[in-house]
Amino acid sequence: MAETQANAPDVITLRGRIIGMWECGKSSRDIAHMTGVSVRTVNRWINRWREEGSVKTKPRSGRPKVTSRDDVARILDTIHERPKTNTVQVARDLQLQCHPRTIRRRLKENKINCYVPAKETLSQQHREVRLGFALQYLAVDPDFWKNVIFTDEKCFSSVEAGARICWRHVNTRYTPKHIQERSRSGRITANLWGWMWAYGPGELVKIEGRFTGQDYITILEAVLLPTVRSMDVGDDVSCDGIVRKAQEVWGSVRRLPNICYNLVESLPKRLGEVIDAEGGWTMH
Repeated sequence: MAETQANAPDVITLRGRIIGMWECGKSSRDIAHMTGVSVRTVNRWINRWREEGSVKTKPRSGRPKVTSRDDVARILDTIHERPKTNTVQVARDLQLQCHPRTIRRRLKENKINCYVPAKETLSQQHREVRLGFALQYLAVDPDFWKNVIFTDEKCFSSVEAGARICWRHVNTRYTPKHIQERSRSGRITANLWGWMWAYGPGELVKIEGRFTGQDYITILEAVLLPTVRSMDVGDDVSCDGIVRKAQEVWGSVRRLPNICYNLVESLPKRLGEVIDAEGGWTMH
């Protein structure tokens, strides 16, 4: 254990000088004059030496906690019921006379940490479809996936709305109350479509307006561009800026060795996780 300032070497040396002078017959007043400390201090360390044979400061219990066991229990109950609230609001609601940082310490002492909330809840129908797909394809030859083209569309936005925190235990991200429903208003957005297969990413395309079935067919038939242009967006939060930033990231994926191949190779494991979750969200 590291020495406290009260037991620093120079402090202990001074106290040792006081005891040495006292043992040589010096008076407390003379010792105080020669060491530059008060007579009261001299007498305290002489008495400590006579009673305990030591001039070290005793360990102290420290400042008492400002939260009681009952306070901590109420904090944990509140976070359990409302995991996406913040500690400032918890202190206000429970009328606790402590800093929000204290509440965060109590939560971490109970292995509850702050994370970003998971995405929105799956409906029962979605869970059944996901589970059915996983069961259908779990046993196929792994080489099957190397000949599959994976496509998806994604809406990118300039601002992430809604709760940004969630207090929870490890490995509880997809518990329903830890999932954040997304707000859709007040943001600049851009819709993009892309594809990949085991041997690399394909094209990235901006989607204009509503994405219909005919639009999807048109993209499948007409999009054959071999590369994606990469540009720095900087502070550009316009729709075109978001598209360029997405293209930059997509271009960087092309330079990562075997990333698409490894993703495809992991599909049997991912399907097993979906089955274990009964069609619910998994860590991937």
